[in-house]
Formats: sequence, C-alpha cells, structure tokens
Amino acid sequence: MQRRIILLFLICLVTGRWCSAGGITDTSASRHVKLRSVDIKDVRWTEGFWNDRFDWCREVVIPNMQRLLEDPEISGLIGLIPREDNTLRIAPLIPSDKWDWFCLDNIRYHGWDLTILWDRNGSKYQKGKGLRVFADGIEIANSDKLTSIKCTHP
Repeated sequence: MQRRIILLFLICLVTGRWCSAGGITDTSASRHVKLRSVDIKDVRWTEGFWNDRFDWCREVVIPNMQRLLEDPEISGLIGLIPREDNTLRIAPLIPSDKWDWFCLDNIRYHGWDLTILWDRNGSKYQKGKGLRVFADGIEIANSDKLTSIKCTHP
C-alpha cells in the first residue's frame, strides 16, 4: 500500500512539472497550429460536467476500488477483478469441493449493486445451482461450476 502511495505521488509530481510549462504539448513556435494549448495552471473545474465527474471519482470510485483491492476475500478468494470498462470478471480461487455455498451481496461496483453467489446444489439461496452473478437484481452470468466467468453489464 505504501509503495502505491509513493508511486502515485511521483507520478503526480512528474506530471505536474511536465504540464506546467504551457500545456502538454508546446505548440507556441508552430506556424501551423490553429489553436493554442491552455496552461494547465489556468484550468479550474469548479462547476459543471467535469467537476461533477471528478467529485464522483473522488467520493465513490476511488474508495470502492481501494476497498475491492484491499479486501482479500473479494479480490482473492471470490476473485472479483476490478476493471475500468463494463466487463466484469470473476475468477474464484476457492476449490469447488471445499465450500458448498457463499454469497457476497451489495457490492458497489461501477454504479451497480452486485451479488455473487455460489450454491453447489441450489438449495441454500433458491436461485439455482452453481455460480451466479446479479447486477441490480438481474442475473448477468452463471456457471454450473465454480470457475472463471466474464460478462458485460447490459
């Protein structure tokens, strides 16, 4: 965790110095440029679309991604692998002959409420036998075996 924070700090430090010299690409000497870069220090997102997106990332996305990455039961045993796109990948590490059932419920992920459940014979949760994934109460993937599955949210 400490390494991640140091790496993030270094990236921000380098990016800040790189961008502070008149934008990402200095086009001031080019005679072919129709538009000029805005210096990054002159840009402020205090309202509107981008401010809302940055607030949402800071308040929702980053804490949830951190929780998913740090929780060994979610990212390790159950195998919920965080991704940036709408694809959901679950790769359980639990041997299928060891647990008869498990359920992770109300996992907030990319704005969805996920439920991941494994019910060997279908009698525990009454949702059918096998591995099942629900997003906002709708089943989006299933497998009779406790195996890796990949799906896209509709």
